[in-house]
Amino acid sequence: MGRRFYRDLVILSLSSLFMRGAGVIWSGYLSRRMGAGAMGLHSVLMNLYGFAVTVAVAGIGLAVTRLVSECEERGDRAGTFAVVRRSLCCSLASGGGTALVLLLFAGPFGGFLLGDASTVPLVRALALPVFTLPVSAVFTGYFAAKRRARITVVAGIAELFLRIFFTLRLLSPAPSSDADGVFRLLLGGGFAEALSAVLLALFYLAGRRREKAANGVGLTRRILAISVPIALSGCLRAGLSTLGHLLIPFSLCRSGMDRAAALASYGTLAGMALPVVLYPMAILSSGAALLVPEFARLKAADDRAGTVALAKRSLFVTLAFSGGCFALLAAFADPVGRVLFGSGDAGRFIFYLAPVVPVMFLDHIADAALKGIGEQVAVMWINIADSALTVLLILCLLPRFGIVGYILMIALTEVFNFALSLWRLMRKTGYRPALLRAVPPLLFALLCLLFSRAVLAGDVGSVPSLALGGAAGLSLYLLPFLLFRRRSKNAPRP
Repeated sequence: MGRRFYRDLVILSLSSLFMRGAGVIWSGYLSRRMGAGAMGLHSVLMNLYGFAVTVAVAGIGLAVTRLVSECEERGDRAGTFAVVRRSLCCSLASGGGTALVLLLFAGPFGGFLLGDASTVPLVRALALPVFTLPVSAVFTGYFAAKRRARITVVAGIAELFLRIFFTLRLLSPAPSSDADGVFRLLLGGGFAEALSAVLLALFYLAGRRREKAANGVGLTRRILAISVPIALSGCLRAGLSTLGHLLIPFSLCRSGMDRAAALASYGTLAGMALPVVLYPMAILSSGAALLVPEFARLKAADDRAGTVALAKRSLFVTLAFSGGCFALLAAFADPVGRVLFGSGDAGRFIFYLAPVVPVMFLDHIADAALKGIGEQVAVMWINIADSALTVLLILCLLPRFGIVGYILMIALTEVFNFALSLWRLMRKTGYRPALLRAVPPLLFALLCLLFSRAVLAGDVGSVPSLALGGAAGLSLYLLPFLLFRRRSKNAPRP
């Protein structure tokens, strides 16, 4: 990994933090403006949307990243453009077909799957972003392989501001119902996604100039060899996940809650607590996206030692990072819920989810490493097993424990997924985790949690005081790492 890798990591991380931070604030605004019931309906629709996007994108972004990285390693610039051209044809076919299915079968999806005929227009509103997202995935994969992160950042920030602009315009005047408000929200997001895809295409055309693409013999087969396993696993996993999430209101009702209360609780957890818990994933997702081509290059060069070293370093850094995230989330859970969302339940859910963060983040990096070395089929089966377990646990835990059972389900499935991913990575690369190295970060995280919760989080009552307390807690967590690093640099070398 060279200087360009770290430069792109910084650019992607800062931009992702900004966009996710704006997204959390935006979610807080929407929850206050539209109510927990509308946010719960939106969360249920997002599960159907996630399944449709998985079908439409079909792993095309990863295929572009890997194949373009291989072309760049060989210096085959014409081959690079051939990969993009052929991938665009595949993405338009998959995105157009999926969007057409949503338009034609909106009635059954809304009336049968979602159990509410008023959601039929909402399902149709999902067709526009489902059609444009595969195109964006092709260009995003291309720019990731070319190590041009700033272009993806510009498009992402533009999409965020366009989403906010269109949604604010559409939400005025006030919606007449929850379904009406969610329809306007989806429509604003669809317009923003479409314009973002156009912007990425313009950046690509500007960089290509007049150079011609190669004939691309055999490219379709290579693209499908990478994307089809991902697409099949993604579709099956997304289908199981969508089924599980559609069963959540039903399972919560079996615990004794009425449908309105079930949607409100689910909206608080999925629309308020989870975005906060996943906020630090902005940095991690940026690193994971950049690690895939790095692992692919090491695999192409048959550098087994380099692969093991990169895996070891990536997982340790992820553990240290996720330990700090766990400490801060657990310490400031209640102030975050009160200040950002005006909800004590949101803070309680954040506190319950915080211990899952290290496992969740480590699993994300392990999956990126496996995809980089060509183990997407193994990732497929692991994700399928994870989704099947999710459905089973929703049916078993939620009727008995209510919304807390959903949190317990997340914890159990994340541990299961990470254990299988780590085992596969160890088997294929020869990597062996150094368990003793995990003790200091976890110990620092525990001490930081206890101190921050007792001293820093008590008087937090506003966004500035929350930011100040979080910065103080983060500094406290990082201090031991900085001291040890300085000491190791000054220590005499043999």
